[in-house]
Amino acid sequence: MMEQFKRYWEIAKLALLQEKAAKDSKLKGMNEHEKEFLPAVLEVTEMPPSHAARLLTYVIMLMFTVLILWSILGKIDIIATATGKLMPASNIKTIQTLVDSEIEEIYVQEGQYVKEGQDLIKFNQTEVQANIRRIKNEMKALEIAIARLQALLTENPEDNFVYDEAIDEYLIKMHSGLLKSQMTEKAAKVEVLNGQIAKAEKEKDTIGADLHRIEKLLPSVKERIEKKKILADKKLIARLSFLEQEEELTNLQEQRNVQAKKMAETEANIEFLKKELRQYLAEFDKNLMQELTDNREKLASYQQELIKYEEALKRTVVKAPLSGYVQQLVYHTKGGVVETAKPIMNLVPEDYKLEADVMILNKDIGFVRPEQDVEIKIDSFPFTKYGTIKGLVRNISGDAVQDEKLGLIFPSRLTLLDNKILADGQIVQLKPGMSVTAEIKTGKRRVIEYLLSPVMKYLNESMRER
Repeated sequence: MMEQFKRYWEIAKLALLQEKAAKDSKLKGMNEHEKEFLPAVLEVTEMPPSHAARLLTYVIMLMFTVLILWSILGKIDIIATATGKLMPASNIKTIQTLVDSEIEEIYVQEGQYVKEGQDLIKFNQTEVQANIRRIKNEMKALEIAIARLQALLTENPEDNFVYDEAIDEYLIKMHSGLLKSQMTEKAAKVEVLNGQIAKAEKEKDTIGADLHRIEKLLPSVKERIEKKKILADKKLIARLSFLEQEEELTNLQEQRNVQAKKMAETEANIEFLKKELRQYLAEFDKNLMQELTDNREKLASYQQELIKYEEALKRTVVKAPLSGYVQQLVYHTKGGVVETAKPIMNLVPEDYKLEADVMILNKDIGFVRPEQDVEIKIDSFPFTKYGTIKGLVRNISGDAVQDEKLGLIFPSRLTLLDNKILADGQIVQLKPGMSVTAEIKTGKRRVIEYLLSPVMKYLNESMRER
């Protein structure tokens, strides 16, 4: 290249010398028009060089010199190109269901903007509603049963039998009848026991009267015996009369012992009957309390179950947890079955920040580093007309993945410094899913290196061939 430059310089010097010699020639006094009539050889040698041609030569030489200097001194960016698409940086809400569900209604479409709390999708509610009705019916039956049991534990059950008027009439009639039946059963049992106690008390009174009569007779009989004994000893009366009086005393004492024994038995019987009455009443209340406790536990269990199914009913209508855009809507038809924990759609917040999810080729990954500058071209907006978006390399995957078309690639994330682009005088919000081409600035090199690189590569490879 330097040899060519020297050669051109020699030619220029020679031209200048010829021009100077021409000025001193003997044809110097001829004008341009006269010189045109000279022989061809003289015309060529005597005519001065064209100023335009000379200027063009100087310009070409200057441009060539500038290009040489620029190629040596100038530097250009080294670019690693990666393709991908825009993705929200964070806060993407994935909409899922906790149980297998059948779609009844879909209220949104792909890309649609929704407000927080807006209905997105509705699942079939038949089974959930049936369970709620069943549980509520069970709870009503338990509530009136509890009211009946609480009333039975009071002194006036009929007056204290208070229940919700909204309870079904057939349940009210059934438990009212059951209340009366239990009251009648209790009253009958108490009446029988009280009757037995009253009878025993009456028998006790009779025995007590006999004992009192005997106890009252005994002192007089003993006194008569003592007197008759004195008379009998003096033989003033027959001894037989004395013996008859003693026999009477013995009979009274035996009667007293018998009646005393009966009194003890009767008192024991009365105490037994009273104890039986107390046990019956205690057992009756105990059974009521046990049944009341069981029913309250069942009611509490049903209340928890009702809460669960009411929450499930709420979940049959999926609402937007935030304002944003519907993305990756999986289901589009009614009657489809959604499996547990399977994504239904994604919600991208309206104030989202975008990142570019790109694939860096294996041949470029060795030069890409986090925080490197990136020029991001949005394929929807030709960069020659609408420009590019500035960005930075945020992170790079630590391992490659296999791509069918590109081979081994490294998924990476690029941070966009702006989410908008000016298009035809309007600011347009970039959207997730837009395809992009990213130019990552991995370094700089001189222009001459770029120009000579193919030559050096060719020479390097050709010199090693056999």
